[in-house]
Amino acid sequence: MKAAFFSVLALAATAFASPISTPVGDVKQVNGAVKTAEQLVPGSVGVEQIVDEATKTPIKTPIKAPVKRGITDPQQLITTLKGAVHTLNSQTTGINDIVDKVKAGDLTKVAGATKAIPMFEEVQSTLNEVVTKLTGAAGLNVPDVDVDTVLSLVVVLVSQVLNTVKTVISVIGLRPELISILHSVFQILSKLLTLITGLVGAIVPGLVSALTPLLSGLGSSALAPVLTPLSGLLSGPLAGLPL
Repeated sequence: MKAAFFSVLALAATAFASPISTPVGDVKQVNGAVKTAEQLVPGSVGVEQIVDEATKTPIKTPIKAPVKRGITDPQQLITTLKGAVHTLNSQTTGINDIVDKVKAGDLTKVAGATKAIPMFEEVQSTLNEVVTKLTGAAGLNVPDVDVDTVLSLVVVLVSQVLNTVKTVISVIGLRPELISILHSVFQILSKLLTLITGLVGAIVPGLVSALTPLLSGLGSSALAPVLTPLSGLLSGPLAGLPL
């Protein structure tokens, strides 16, 4: 597993270094264990409904039982994460396009921030959909190969968001109108990580190893206040675990 974690660190560094702006490509192996986002999320994959939601209505009563939610096997979790990574790729590419227009002088920073807000709301909605699917699910018995896949997908997902936020702030600045939505995005991202680590506890050491350096690089920047939900998770509930 340690070798896989180092592979994930390399993947996260690559994802964080440059915006994701091209369709996902061909399948490639990374160190024979952890798969890249391109391998895991083919360009043709769309968002699918993975969670089986069913209602039970007792006989002769108008009140329905609570909706059943919960991912019940590793493949459902992997498929859900693949869909989220694919959707976020499209959404963050759109945000990066706005940044490019600001750089080119086609948009002012104020106009760029205004256009970015609803797009970050879409990112928040995508993350919230994953949280909804994960809520109520129990711990999963996940084979090592699937642990590596889940870990890889989670790191890529988080890196997509962090990379895009970093790009926006570096060009447009942390404008007051952006603070609220970015804080909300990081809050839901923190909740998503809490739920995933509850399902697949084996990813925690690799997750902490991969995300801590990414967040520490941003923690001293103007982003520190809005990163609190995410950095607090890594320094709190997930801290102190053996790597």
